[in-house]
Amino acid sequence: MFDNQRYITRGIDAEIPFELQLFMWDCIDRLPEECDYFQVFKLENLNGIQRITHFSEQPEYHMEYLIPMDKPITAKVYIINSDTYSDEDICVCSHCYENYYTRCEECDSIVHNDDT
Repeated sequence: MFDNQRYITRGIDAEIPFELQLFMWDCIDRLPEECDYFQVFKLENLNGIQRITHFSEQPEYHMEYLIPMDKPITAKVYIINSDTYSDEDICVCSHCYENYYTRCEECDSIVHNDDT
């Protein structure tokens, strides 16, 4: 899982420093084989330290990282493995996720609003 072509939204490109993007993709690469297709990264400024909380629901997964950075940020990032529907993995900022994606009422998969 998560070995498809990788894409990011404009929001990720504009708001998330490149080093953090690479770090999150590395976290994805180190996941156990049995993992959720929907991964969440909560980024927080913890007194000048970047805190990254990585979690998912099925199976439940939780990992926390503290990284010294010049300018820690606060954001929420979703990485979606679209293996079932396409050959891409998508890194989505919270704005894009909340405004352009939804969960299917029948199968609970995450789909782009244009596909509903």
